[in-house]
Amino acid sequence: MLDPREINRVVNAVREYRDLLEKTALVVDRLQETKGEWDRVLAERDILREESGRLSAGIARFKEDFQILHIREARWANAVGGLNLDLLFLVDELWTVLGRHRTRGA
Repeated sequence: MLDPREINRVVNAVREYRDLLEKTALVVDRLQETKGEWDRVLAERDILREESGRLSAGIARFKEDFQILHIREARWANAVGGLNLDLLFLVDELWTVLGRHRTRGA
């Protein structure tokens, strides 16, 4: 038979074991919550990566379009510059022809 002191030790040990079980259950619950949060963070990260990839592709397309536009603008500027030179030449020729006709008619 157990004396009161040993019975007291057994009762205290059972209480400590119950407390440990409760704490373990709390830790397991917190771990599950943390795992759920981690999974959500990973899912959000994957979504951000996809969006970042789409954004990068869009920026690359915009850059290409801008370069094409710049090339077209340069060609147009060269064409207009050449046209201005041609117009000056034609006006000069026209004045020359008109000047010849004026002197012949006078």
